[in-house]
This record gives sequence, C-alpha cells and structure tokens, in this order.
Amino acid sequence: VARPGTEWGEGLALVHGRLIQLTYESGIAHVYDAATFERIDQFTYEGQGWGLCFDGTRLVMSNGLERLIFRDPDTFAELESVSVTELGHEVINANELECVGHEVFANMWSSGFIYRIDARTGTVVNRIDARVLVDAEQAAGADVLNGIAFDPRTGHLLLTGKRWPHLFEVEVTPPPSDDAGDSRGCTLSNFSQSEPGSAVYVLLCMLGLFRRKQRSADAKREGVLEAEGSGGTRKARLPGAAPLGSAVSPPLAVGRGPG
Repeated sequence: VARPGTEWGEGLALVHGRLIQLTYESGIAHVYDAATFERIDQFTYEGQGWGLCFDGTRLVMSNGLERLIFRDPDTFAELESVSVTELGHEVINANELECVGHEVFANMWSSGFIYRIDARTGTVVNRIDARVLVDAEQAAGADVLNGIAFDPRTGHLLLTGKRWPHLFEVEVTPPPSDDAGDSRGCTLSNFSQSEPGSAVYVLLCMLGLFRRKQRSADAKREGVLEAEGSGGTRKARLPGAAPLGSAVSPPLAVGRGPG
C-alpha cells in the first residue's frame, strides 16, 4: 500500500476485517479493508505512533514513552492508559506490541528484550531475552528485533527483526529453577538491612548471583534449535526472564527512536 513519502509506517493491528496502521510522527492512523487493502478511513492522534495491538475489545498503543494507551477500535478515542513499571520504576521504549489475553508482549526498542506486561496494571511480569536468536555473524547484517506475533494454536511466539535472516517460532519456557544459595532474596535492601558482619550472607548471595548468571548463559547457548520448521521457520525455546521481585538488571532507559 503506497503512502505519502513523508510518512513512516508503524504499528499495525487487525480489527474485525479492518487493518489499522499507525504512522511514526504524522499523527495519522490509516484504516484499510483487510481483504482488499483499500484505504477506507483514517484517524488522528497526538504524539508519536509506535506499536499497536487489539485485545478483542480495545486497541492498545505505545508511543515510546512509559504509557500503554487504550483506544476505542471504532473511533480511536483514548479510553484510558497505564504506566509500564518494572520493580516500581517506569519503563520507556515499548515498541512492537502483541496482545495475548490480558497481557501485552512488548519489544523494548533496541534492547533485544521482550517484556511481558500485565495490561490491567502496567506491571512487567517478566522478560524474554531474544538476543540469542541471531548469532554474531547474522547480527552484523541485521537490525533491531521488531516483530512479534502469537499463534493461539500452539501457544508459541513468532519473532523476527529488521533484516533478520529467519522467522523464529519460539516456545517460552519457565525460568530455570534455583537451588540453595540462589539470588532471589539478594537485593540492595537485603544487604542494607542485614546485620553488620554478615559476611556469610553476602557471600551466599554473590554465589547465587554467579550461579544464576552461569545458568542463564548455558540456557542461552542451548536455547536455539537448529531444526527447520514449516516454510523455513526456525524453532527455538527460550527461558522466560526472572519473575518480578528477583535479582534483575535495572529497567531500560535508552533514548527513543523509530523501530
């Protein structure tokens, strides 16, 4: 579908036989007939347009800031919004979106991570590290992760990116379990509240952090399956990220830009 040269096409959602597509900075959402791709309507909105998905009732939109915006699928009017937060901190750069039940899977622009967000509260439930899908040689000619789709038949995600050599069918598995000496309770608040001289506690926590990191690295190396799926799709199995409350890296705070 041809668009004016001044427009940069962004998020796209299928809504009852219509395709609604955002534009990056033009403030226009185009509406197409899904069968013919004929342009049949358009809406306007303020700010940038990044990701868009349909949860069966409402559209969910991102604009690069910390909010998920819910819109009426017939009028595109803003209904409400929630702030995306991880461990109490607002998170920006939610880009490509995929609605799955009451959750939104969001590609965090330029990070290689997909955040699984509870759309009712904006809380990040966990992360999926998709950086392992493209090896160093392939990454040299590729751009950012920027494609997410959910297959309800299998419960798998379909992931790809700009100039990626493959489409990946991904099964998301639970995070690796931790045994004694894990790092789940090792937070800065724990350290500050621990009794003076509790060197054993600190050492156990540091050991747990190391072991978690090592298991994560092992899981990444074993995650990608080289078997080819239908149509040349590569199949992969990725562990879900540490659940909320575990020792995780700080929330993203990178600069915004088109995805």
